This record gives sequence, C-alpha cells and structure tokens, in this order.
Amino acid sequence: MFLLAIFCTVCCTAQAILQNSAHEYPLMDGIKCISEELFPPGHSLVIILPLVEEHSTREEVGYLIEELHTSSRWPIIVVNATYRMKRNMTIEIRKHGSYIILVSGTCQPFTQRIAGFWEQLLGLSSGAMWQSWNPRARFVIPVMAPCTHYENTYVSQGILRFLWLYKVTNGLVVFQESSGHVNKRLQQNISDKTPSTYFSLHTWSAYENSQSCMFDTVDVPLKTFSVRNFSDIQYSGALKRQPGKNFHGCPVKVLVRECPFFLEPPHRVWNNDAGRYDFIYQKGLDIAILTVISESLNMPLVLLPTGYSCSDSMRDDVRSRLLAEELLNKEADIVTGGLVRAEISGYPFEVTHGYYNRRIAVYTPCAIKHPRWSRIFKIFSIELWLSIISFFILVIITVNRISDYGHRLHLNEHRVYGDVTSITVNMTAIALGVSVSTQPRTTPLRLFFLSWVCYCIGISTVFQAYLTSFLIDTGYKEPFNTVDQMLNSGMKLGVPTALAENMDTDYLNFFVICPNQDTCIDWAREYQNISIYLDDSFNDFLKSRGYWTDENNRPLFCELENGIILVSDSVMATLKGHPLLEYINDVIDHILEAGLPVKWKNWGLNHVKRSSNTSFSYTLGDTYVNINVTHLQSAFYMLLLGYTLAFLSFILEIIWCNLMSKTRYLTQICASHDAI
Repeated sequence: MFLLAIFCTVCCTAQAILQNSAHEYPLMDGIKCISEELFPPGHSLVIILPLVEEHSTREEVGYLIEELHTSSRWPIIVVNATYRMKRNMTIEIRKHGSYIILVSGTCQPFTQRIAGFWEQLLGLSSGAMWQSWNPRARFVIPVMAPCTHYENTYVSQGILRFLWLYKVTNGLVVFQESSGHVNKRLQQNISDKTPSTYFSLHTWSAYENSQSCMFDTVDVPLKTFSVRNFSDIQYSGALKRQPGKNFHGCPVKVLVRECPFFLEPPHRVWNNDAGRYDFIYQKGLDIAILTVISESLNMPLVLLPTGYSCSDSMRDDVRSRLLAEELLNKEADIVTGGLVRAEISGYPFEVTHGYYNRRIAVYTPCAIKHPRWSRIFKIFSIELWLSIISFFILVIITVNRISDYGHRLHLNEHRVYGDVTSITVNMTAIALGVSVSTQPRTTPLRLFFLSWVCYCIGISTVFQAYLTSFLIDTGYKEPFNTVDQMLNSGMKLGVPTALAENMDTDYLNFFVICPNQDTCIDWAREYQNISIYLDDSFNDFLKSRGYWTDENNRPLFCELENGIILVSDSVMATLKGHPLLEYINDVIDHILEAGLPVKWKNWGLNHVKRSSNTSFSYTLGDTYVNINVTHLQSAFYMLLLGYTLAFLSFILEIIWCNLMSKTRYLTQICASHDAI
C-alpha cells in the first residue's frame, strides 16, 4: 500500500512537471512537434542561437535543445553566429538536413530583427560552413517574444524575402500569439472565453502561380495558418510542399555566354514597340536545351548576355568570379554557354547534370607540305641516282669498246663513236630526248644504241611523271603521333597568356605564349609551327566551316594519341540550392534518354557546313589535289628556265660560229700571204 502511494505521487509529480514545462515554453514544444513532422531523421539538424540572449531566452533555448536531443532523431549542431573563431575551423562537407533559426530582439526599431536574421544567414552560408550549407533543406524560424504593436506579417515578409535571396523556398516562420491577437488579425470570433495559446505559421510557395514568381515586392501573397494544438500542425497545410512541374508562366532569367557550337551570336531584330533592337538567340546546343526546358516547365526565357565569350583568355577562378558577379547583379537564375564542369564548379555555383561529353586534347599540324624545290631532289633515292650515273658511265665505256672492236675488224664506223667526249655528248643527247650528230653505222653499235634509247625513254617518262606530280603536289610530311615526338622535334605548344601566368618558369620553354586562344589558333593555322590544345566540339565546328582544312580537303591538325588534357562534360549552373535545379535536371535526363544532343549536334554542324559550302568528309576517297596556276608555278618556272638556256645556247652557238668563221678567214689570209 505504501509503495502504491509512492508510485502515484511520483506519477502525479512527473505529470505536473511536464504540464508546467509545456505551459512554460509552448513555442519550443511547438517547434519540437514541427521538427518531428518536418525534418528528415538521420540528417544533421542545425540550431542557430539568437543574437540577443536574455535570461528567459537562454532557458527557453536550452529547453528546446534538450528536448530535441532527447528525441535522438537527428545529430544536432548548435551555431552561435556572433562568435568568431580566431583559428581555422575544420570545413564540414556533408550537407545539413534542416535548420532552426531562433530570432529574437527588441521590437523597436522594426528592422533590427530582420538585420539580425540576415547576419545569422550570412554566418551559415559563408566561412567554414559554406560547403555544408544546404538551401534546399527545410527551415523553421521561431520568432521569440513577438511584438503586438504591429502585424507579424511584416516580420515574416522580411524573413522570407531574405530567405529567397539565398534561394530558400522551404521556410516556415512561427509566431506564438494569444487568442485575442489571432481574433483581431483574422477578424473572427472564437467561442472560448478562457485565454488560449495559438501558433501562427507563415510561409509562401515559389512558382505556385503567376504572382509568386519571386519574392521581390511587398505584395507577395503569404500563406498564414493558425493552429491551437500541436497535433493540428500536420493538418494545417503549412508543411505541405507544392509538387508539380508547371511554373505558371513565371519567367526564368538566363545569363548566356557566346560560345561556338553551344551558343551562336544573336540576330538583331527591331522592336517597334520599344524602339530598339532586340537580340534573338536561335542557334546552338544550349539554346535548344533551354527551349525544351522552357516548354516543359512553362517558363518563358529571358536571355541576358554576358560581357565576354568563352574564347576570352582568363583563368578559371577569374571566369567563375565574373560569372557569379553578373549572375547576382542581373538577378539571373541560370548561366550557360559552353560551360565545363571543371570550369564552373565551386562556390557559389551548383551545376546541372552533364548533357554533352567534351574532351580537350593537344592537336598538332598534320598537313605540312614538303618544300617545293627541295622536293625535286627527292624524286629518286640516292641509290637510284648512283645506279643511273654508274650505268651511264658503263654505257660510255661499252660504246667506246664496241667502236674500237669495229675498227680492229675494219668495220666502217664513224670516228665520232671512237672519241670519249663525243660518245658522252651523244649519250647525253639521247638521255635528254634530242637528236645525235651522227647515227651509228655498224650492227653491234646500232643494237646497243637502240637499247640505250629505249632505256632513256623509260627513265625520262618516269622522271617527267614524278617531276610533274611533285611540282603540282609536293606531298605531306609525316605528322607526329605522340606528345613525346612533338616535344623531341622542338615544336612548342601555344597557350594563352592567362594560363601561362600560373605555370612554372621551368616549363615555359615548351610553350609559346599567345594573347588569347583565337590568336593561338590563327598562328597555328597560318604558320603550322606550333601545336595547340583544343576542345573536340570546337574542332568539329572549325572543320564544318572549312577553316580547319587545306586546299586539298585534308585536316590541318590531328589529335595526338596521348594528348588528352581534360575530359569533362557541358553543364549549366545556378546559384547553390536554387529550386529550379532539380526540375532542370529532370528535363535534361529526359533529353539524354531521347538522344537529342547528338541529333542537335549533327543538325548544327550540317547547317554550318551548308552555309559555308564546305565538305565535312575526310575519307581517303574524298581527298583530292586542287590544280591551279599557283600549283603549276614551279613547272612554269622550270619551263622558262629551259627556254632561257636554249636561247642562251643558241646565241652562244651563233657567236661561236662567227668567231670560228673569222678565225678560219684569218687563217686563210695568213696562209695566202705566206704562200706569196
């Protein structure tokens, strides 16, 4: 009996303590109930302490932390936004699951609480916690010690507006109100005569209709719910997230950067109503994807151009900083235009799923022609030239011996074929295809003479055919296959100035510094003495324009086997935690499933090829030799040289004949005088 009395006493005491606690801190009990209904278990819960701490506030916050810790549903992180660490903190990379931001302060002035809330948000999204900052998490903002001399909607609008600046849409502002305050605000009569405690929940749903596209005006409609019991919170509708992919015509601002193949330069169209030119973007892979996203989500596009293109030379950190500044200044939602994941990843951006694989590799000149005049001496090999010369000497000796043998047999052979000089002149004349001074008379020499004529005709035909072909097309040097071959040959790699600034001075000997990437490409194409690194998509674009082939339809640059520098994919970027990101990723996934990027790529390249009237085929059967006056220039020069030598020889022969005739005339006169 005594034990039963003690047990009853303990139970009554515990119940009284719980009732007193619930009655003493009803707002904290409501926050606990909301947390159990709203926050995902197992994920970290971050509690941000209020900036203004009083004795009552400290006890209330301690009660909340103790109750949440007792439930053992979440790992709890308590953050004091006013405390500044003097040493480096360990950066946490795991994203937070939910947030409770406790707001307190005096009622006068009104903006003090809003400014304090902004300071709390700034501490969460910067410093050592920026990697774990999760704008997509659920936020509950209890406003402690509410003010009764102005509407709570002013405070909630200011809080929700700051949350929207950080792209937070799952925010819930909680007030504790008396029944009289609720009746006055809702203009309703409550039958309860006893004073009761109510909770006022304020939130808003982004993109729910055309009036909630963004939180930038005071007239944004708020959703306000008033509940009395803790169990009514889950049925109030304040915790329900609006599903669906219809954004009700809310415009999406896209920051676009011009980039070949991905986003072509715009067309200027005159707008009569506005009295100005509007820039219309219609071509490019990114434009096609943005169009599908706009039609799928019912969001019209507002395209805002950036101040630079993807070909401008600058470091990735500088490019990322400039994009972030323009994205914030122009209040854009998405940035696109040939972005690479490695280029844009990092704070404050968050990238979409990749939709086009890209490969950056080293390209070396592969259409280098041999020098035209030096190629003439390479028509035959040295061994062949030595064999021809040896055979020519052997022919002279053979003719001389046949002639001597004929004289011994008393054959009537001309004396020209008995002199070595005359034999050399006649054999050379046959090799050049001209007539000889005297034909052989004996049968053995005639047979050998005929054999030598046939041999010279064959050699001359082959020589002239090769000579003509090399004069027209000198042929191509064998290109490099690996990076080691390129470096061992002394050829350097062209890099823009922005990339060379971060390189070690020991490696600068292997590079040629260009002002920008376009200049590197122009130098490589014009002089063909440097290699370049290039995106494969940009390489296909240059080929389709005919800019990357020579006059014989051969590619000017070829990719090295082990020259891959970076393999990445094209993405779009948003500010971290933007609510549109998951919807954009869903549309991109469906686009990839349908294989549309490959089809759009082929369509775009074919359009560029048709507009530039170039051929996009590089098989061996499609290559050709473009013969024109320029290619025949060396042949004409050689022909002119032959005519000049013939004319000089003719003049010299005339002069020689005149001199010889005068000499003979003088000799005859002298002889006649001597005879007299």
